[in-house]
Amino acid sequence: MASSGDDWRNRISIDANICHGKPCIAGTRVLVHILVSCAENGETEQRILAAHPGIAKEDLDAAFRFAQEEPEVIAAVWARDAAAGW
Repeated sequence: MASSGDDWRNRISIDANICHGKPCIAGTRVLVHILVSCAENGETEQRILAAHPGIAKEDLDAAFRFAQEEPEVIAAVWARDAAAGW
């Protein structure tokens, strides 16, 4: 996980014009909920990073921290995707 001095707010972006306002790694279109889902399904950090070469370990740590601190945002994204049939 991210160190206490590492603030996920510097690495996570929520912009209505990018990925329909879903939380992403800043400067990318890598969705936080996809990274979290990969980890929840047993993927290692190394495999997640290998599958997303545009992000750093610190970005992945920030995604996990965001999911811990803002679970309602992640739940809302999953609910919207489910309602849309994704």
